[in-house]
Amino acid sequence: MKRGLVIGALLAATLIGSGSTALAGDRWSFGFGVGSGGFHVGGGYSRGYYPHPRRIHRPVHHHVRVPVYVQEWVPAVHETVCVGRDHCGRPIYRQVCVRRGYYRTVVSGYRCHSCRTGC
Repeated sequence: MKRGLVIGALLAATLIGSGSTALAGDRWSFGFGVGSGGFHVGGGYSRGYYPHPRRIHRPVHHHVRVPVYVQEWVPAVHETVCVGRDHCGRPIYRQVCVRRGYYRTVVSGYRCHSCRTGC
């Protein structure tokens, strides 16, 4: 019985004496007990759980420019050309299609890839 008290007192003195080196969340504990196996002394060191304040992490948004394409009609090109001569030698002029009309793809502007705003 005396040995248990002496060990407990030494353990308590050791824990209290080394408390200055512990961090703020650290904790030393010890205990005494009597059970069916007899008298026992226990102790230990534990780190306290202090959750950090929750930080709201918002990803930084970077605009990624993406071109916006539209189909544009290019009209046909007609020119007045001389297609021949009449019986008196005067030129005969007609409107002739030189280049047919077509659609072409052009960039009408830019928008952001993720937030879809115009940039």
